Amino acid sequence: MGGKSGGGASTPYEAPNTLNSAQSLRIIDAICEGEIRGFANGNDKPWKSVYFDDTPVQNPDGSFNFKGVVGFFQRGTPDQTYIPGFDASERAVPVSVEVKNRAQVVRAVSDELVSRLRVTVGVERNYRVEENGDTNPAQTAMVVEVIDNKGVYASKTVEFTEKSSGIYYQDVLFENLPSAPFNIRVSRATPDSNTDKVVNKTYFASYVEIIDAKLSYPHTALAALAMDSDQFGSNNPRRNYLIDGMLVNVPSNYDPDKRTYSGTVWDGSFKKAWTNNPAWVFYDVLTQPRYSTLARRLKSADIDKWTLYQIGKYCDELVDDGFGGKEPRFVCNAYITNRRQAGEFLLDLASVFRGLPVWDGSRFSLVMDADSDPVAIYNNSNVKDGLFAYSGVPYKSITTAVIVQYVDKYDGYRTKTEYVEDQQAIKRYGLNIKQITAFGCDSRGQAARYGAWMLETELRQQSAIKFTVGREGLRHLPYDVVQIMDNDYAGAEVSGRLVAVSGLSVTLDRDVEDAVGKQLSVETAVGIKSLKVMAQPEKNRLELAEVVDSAAGGVWVLIGRVKPRLYRVIGTKENAADGTFEVSGILHDPKKYAAVDNRARFDTDVTTLHGAVPKLSLPDVKSDGDKLLISWDNLTADGGVLSYDIKIYRNNKLYRHIPDAQTADLSLQNLPNGQYRAEIRGRNARGVLSSPIEKGWSVDYTVSGVRTTAKMNAVQLDWYLPDTVMKNVSSEIWYARENNFEVATKLATVAYPQTTYTLAGVSVTDAFYFWVRIVDNAGNAGEFSAAVAGRSDPDPAPILAQMRGRITQDELSRDLFALVNQPKGLGEADRRAISEQVKQEVKALKIDTAVVTEVKKVVSDLEGNMKSLYSLQTQAFGNGRRAISGIAVGADSKTAEGHIMMMADKVMFVDPNSNQIVPAMVVDVKNGRSTLGLNGDLIADGTIHGRHIAASQTIQSPTIVAGTLRMGTFSVNPNGDFQSSSAAGGGSVVMNQHGFVARDSSGGLRILLGYRPGLW
Repeated sequence: MGGKSGGGASTPYEAPNTLNSAQSLRIIDAICEGEIRGFANGNDKPWKSVYFDDTPVQNPDGSFNFKGVVGFFQRGTPDQTYIPGFDASERAVPVSVEVKNRAQVVRAVSDELVSRLRVTVGVERNYRVEENGDTNPAQTAMVVEVIDNKGVYASKTVEFTEKSSGIYYQDVLFENLPSAPFNIRVSRATPDSNTDKVVNKTYFASYVEIIDAKLSYPHTALAALAMDSDQFGSNNPRRNYLIDGMLVNVPSNYDPDKRTYSGTVWDGSFKKAWTNNPAWVFYDVLTQPRYSTLARRLKSADIDKWTLYQIGKYCDELVDDGFGGKEPRFVCNAYITNRRQAGEFLLDLASVFRGLPVWDGSRFSLVMDADSDPVAIYNNSNVKDGLFAYSGVPYKSITTAVIVQYVDKYDGYRTKTEYVEDQQAIKRYGLNIKQITAFGCDSRGQAARYGAWMLETELRQQSAIKFTVGREGLRHLPYDVVQIMDNDYAGAEVSGRLVAVSGLSVTLDRDVEDAVGKQLSVETAVGIKSLKVMAQPEKNRLELAEVVDSAAGGVWVLIGRVKPRLYRVIGTKENAADGTFEVSGILHDPKKYAAVDNRARFDTDVTTLHGAVPKLSLPDVKSDGDKLLISWDNLTADGGVLSYDIKIYRNNKLYRHIPDAQTADLSLQNLPNGQYRAEIRGRNARGVLSSPIEKGWSVDYTVSGVRTTAKMNAVQLDWYLPDTVMKNVSSEIWYARENNFEVATKLATVAYPQTTYTLAGVSVTDAFYFWVRIVDNAGNAGEFSAAVAGRSDPDPAPILAQMRGRITQDELSRDLFALVNQPKGLGEADRRAISEQVKQEVKALKIDTAVVTEVKKVVSDLEGNMKSLYSLQTQAFGNGRRAISGIAVGADSKTAEGHIMMMADKVMFVDPNSNQIVPAMVVDVKNGRSTLGLNGDLIADGTIHGRHIAASQTIQSPTIVAGTLRMGTFSVNPNGDFQSSSAAGGGSVVMNQHGFVARDSSGGLRILLGYRPGLW
């Protein structure tokens, strides 16, 4: 197989791009006036707070977004060192002009401090296409010259002999320079290309003026950066630094990080710290002469730092941030780059906390629109001509919506707007929008509050007032709150001046009506004080609850149904002609500030469930009868928790697992003793589980501290109950006469939380053993406590004290009587012998019995109602007769009533001076009906109510003051009329102011004395 060969062909050759350049950017940024605290994300990780074109150099996870970046940072101290590696000051001057063979480019240098010069020139691609199609490097030459007034001072040629893919730059450095001024001339030695086969445009890119000096830049916080420029293209990156700025003077007792003030009194001294509290930023502007001309004129004594202290505390109070958290009420995060007028800047700075800088006559101070007490009272009696002038606001000028401009710290400090409106005001007045800028505000919540303050002020304070006063006008500063009571506006005489003051009594300059119970407001040396009116002896004289610290001539306001109005002073103008002052104010509503602080409410819209994790919180455990109820809250943004995975652990072992609970609660019953822990997770529709929440509790049925106390003929038993969540438990008491539980019987069951029980009727020879345990309604029971022994008090002294003097020798043997009544103390053997002998002797007397019973009882029903009862009863039987007395005290939560009951035939009191027994009340039975009699000699002060007084004794009194006195057919009226007649229809006698009349049984006139028409 064969063939013949033909003509050949070759592929064009292209030379490689071997001409590459890399430029390094070196720059020093003056960040801030120093000294600063440092970087916001920590001085140990500065690159997390440095941004190139709004991109952080270092991410939160530690990775870098830029390569080849080197930096050196200074905080701006007065004695800081120079920056290593930056021992010269460089000024880069961009040119960016194409250089042609016949079009040289010249630039002038005029700075006499320039030590060296670096000129940057470049060539574009630098290739030529040969006739055979090959692409080879072109040969291009440029000349850079330094020319002074004598000609060329220095010259350097730059040759480009390699090919590049873009523009290649090369620096030319001139170490020795002529005296300024001089020129830089860049020319192209190679002819210009006139064909597309040769591409080699040349450029004069820039030049850098270098001043050799090791500069430290004191008082300036700076960043020195060096980086590869190829990752930023042809532009230098925009650089931003997130810092905690200047250290300023703050109170010595102030913690700017926690925003707290230690102690109750500030001594007036300062310390250096960083803060964004606007009050102390304001103080720094007034006191730092390096950048404030105002500080060069003011002395420290000329500044009211005490008012600033109160404003600073107000700024640091925490309010809602609108997202469910808290933030300071006011902060100032501002970056000032331009020179400004001091007055204009201070107004902007004070606007952060709704303040106004003022000169109060002796010091530079501040006033603030915040809730405050009124400082003065004005009424018709202390204003010129008794007149107040009122004015309103046109509807169309009332703001109903506000657009607030601020920078958002959560979005790279970009400018944002917050829209605040009042829908009801828009319906009434229409949509009137005001646009404002919140100075130094980087929080959406603060911007919303600023807009709300502007809106609420215009809506609530539409009424303005003017009035003229005397020299009192000198005491007012802007934003002072005053109390206004205009009698003409009120429609009543409810204000005026004091005529006289004497202790608790004040005399007014006019009559007032129904003043008792109202408040009288007066001006005192310490401010306005309101005093309650206790009595009104005369229409213009009042008796007060406290002594009035005011003098005659002072103003007063009577506050009842009609209340004074509050106005905030906005200006005071002197009338030089008559020495008066015109005061202007606007209506003040104290409720405005709460409305402003609570205005920030932002809803977070849920646009996707991807990445949404359920969130649970606030687990709670409580007892519900015989059940234990566990509940929790679902905080997931969309509420999309479909089920719950619940694990119950007992003593750190899994006790119960509910994998698919449907509700946010769980009921448990019949839990045995142990330490419990619930672990709860929420599960959404995609099966994602939340982080677990845990809640622990204990079910402890262990009784501790069981002990007995010997009482007279009784044993008191006490014990301690454990701290358990179960409340439907009782204490079960068992006892026996020997230490053997097998023969024990149940004594009593007492409800929770009672922890004491008394066994009565125990003789001195009886001994018992007690066991206590806890049981619940479900039958669960704890272990019995260890046995404790108990017996009654063997001491016969209480019994002997009762018997002494009451049992005679006829009733007891002589020997026993002698023992009972001997005054000396007895030994233990004697006590036991006496007790036994008393017991035998009492039995021989055939006394039936005598019992003292004490009952303490607490009962709860299934509805949660509680009843408590305490009763004490004594009874004695003997000789066929019985005597009982007692008292019972009880309370019932179901009826919300309490009662005290007594059982006795007589209630007696003992006079502590004479020891005489005085019967106070006696119960007697008459005609089958129990009656209560009150025995006493004197009723000190009181009123006897009733239709009549029935008495079997004589009523005696030196004077009886009454209305009409009627006793059968005998009567006396208050006007002095007297009338008496026979009960059997006999004669009658009448005597009044007109005379005397006597009649017989048939009505016939027998005697007539006096004025006949008045008697007939």
